[in-house]
Amino acid sequence: MSIPVNIDGKEIDTNTYKSDWAMALMTKGVIANLTISRWRATTPLKAEELGLKFADPETCTFMKRYVRLGSEKLLPPEILNEFTIIESRARRNLDNHSFNTIWGRFIPYTAFNSWETENKQIEADFLEAAKCFGEKYPEIIGIVRTEYKKMAKDVWARINPDAGEAPQSYIDEFVSRVISRIPSRNDIVKTFKFRVTFFIIPMPSLIAEDLAKADKIERDNDLKNHELQLEKETKEKIAKDYLQRKSELVDSFLEATVSNMRSYVGDLCDNVLLSLTNGVSKDIKRSQIKKIKGMIDKVRILNFYDDKEIRIQLNELETEVDKFKGARDKGVIMQKLQDIVDIGTENYLPDEYNPAISSLEI
Repeated sequence: MSIPVNIDGKEIDTNTYKSDWAMALMTKGVIANLTISRWRATTPLKAEELGLKFADPETCTFMKRYVRLGSEKLLPPEILNEFTIIESRARRNLDNHSFNTIWGRFIPYTAFNSWETENKQIEADFLEAAKCFGEKYPEIIGIVRTEYKKMAKDVWARINPDAGEAPQSYIDEFVSRVISRIPSRNDIVKTFKFRVTFFIIPMPSLIAEDLAKADKIERDNDLKNHELQLEKETKEKIAKDYLQRKSELVDSFLEATVSNMRSYVGDLCDNVLLSLTNGVSKDIKRSQIKKIKGMIDKVRILNFYDDKEIRIQLNELETEVDKFKGARDKGVIMQKLQDIVDIGTENYLPDEYNPAISSLEI
């Protein structure tokens, strides 16, 4: 059910109001796709590499079809972990500065500089780690050889329990099979890529503009060929689908951004409030203060839609939290936290937004 809202003395349909506001918000940031690629250095583990034997060929076939033994690493775990940590930093940095929409990660312009500064440092660390890997490639391969020699001896003992120590020829052959699966230094280094691609959320008005341009090109050049017609028909289908799903896309965007941030703030405050309620101390703990201040910093850069209710409450909470120990009033802090928890469950629409945005009209 749509409830009218009063703007400048005029009643406006809530759905229209919300839609126009959401469409305006979609222009206040960019979609960022982060791609981090590298050779993952794993290969499927085979039964013979563990010294496993089967009673008959049928069982062997069954195992290959139905059972997976897992995978084995072809590089030292500490090398792989270094890249995994860097990649996790990059994705966590993006998560902390963006909202997960159906188009991808939406970074508000208010958070872009903060995200980009950290992202550039992470990219530099990633490329430096890749460079170091290339320089230490022979040494790394030597470590892999040494480690897999131990495996070769163990497999030999399992297959031939009464045959004594493994012959050097068996060990060399076993290790060579492992090393042969590792690409050359240059081939591995080429796989290291760190990219971010950006695009704006396509507005229905922009799609309509593209269609108008296509019509103009067709008229100007009097082109009636099959390819141009297919292109035009495809764009018309996309535009029609977009317009039909406009309400769904608007709701999805607001849910991923406005509602998501309010929920995040409310949940975090609820957790801190619960710990304060269960605690016996008359003051708030340092860890709780750190958590609250971290949340406030994050909300400030992500509050691209200017949620005044949340902003005012957080400012008042921060003022009380920043007081010296003994001057802080735990009761006031708990009440502020509860107020924010209550706000976090409410839907938000701005009360001073002017929805008359002609540039977004279809």
